[in-house]
Amino acid sequence: MPEQGGPEQPYFDLLRAQSRLPPGASVIGYELVGAEVSLDFHSWHCHGFATEAFDELRVELNEFGLINTYEQATRVLTWMLGQPPENQPAPVEWIVVALARS
Repeated sequence: MPEQGGPEQPYFDLLRAQSRLPPGASVIGYELVGAEVSLDFHSWHCHGFATEAFDELRVELNEFGLINTYEQATRVLTWMLGQPPENQPAPVEWIVVALARS
């Protein structure tokens, strides 16, 4: 946000509004997402980390291809960012996001 003019910019209003689940919605899983300054996004799947995360952390994906819990997702994120430089994902801001459906 700071590189895009700060959190007070109007184009961040939608992100703030979506920080709460709508009535009747439930989280179906978590995804690791990297955000470029230009607001282009990367998935941890782009880098093939899912198989390695399963092997090293025993984290399995659910039927939607998502990580089941926030705790598991943050563990994977910490592991992924701790890889040697030659194996690290794109050098952008990486976060855990929840995906939901109603």
